[in-house]
Amino acid sequence: LSAEARYAHASREGARVAGIGGDLAAIEERVRLTLGERLFAASTLTVVPDVSSGNNYPAGTTMEVTVSIPAPRIVPDLLGYIGFSIRQMTIVGRTVMRRE
Repeated sequence: LSAEARYAHASREGARVAGIGGDLAAIEERVRLTLGERLFAASTLTVVPDVSSGNNYPAGTTMEVTVSIPAPRIVPDLLGYIGFSIRQMTIVGRTVMRRE
């Protein structure tokens, strides 16, 4: 998979868990299983609204899961010598689903 597709998939899997009422630990576990331990450790996971104290939001609430990583952590910067560098880029996967 491409890096962008992998992060889109990870955010989608996390949003599925959030959509059925999963708390932050359950969302983190699903994203970790999707990315693997090494990539998960280097990534940033954001869930909106905050579910760190539980996911007691009513059905229909929009749940947004974003997973990101600085591009140089997973993609080689091979074109930097000709002026096209990925040094400042971030790879982001973002998914929004409704709470069931």
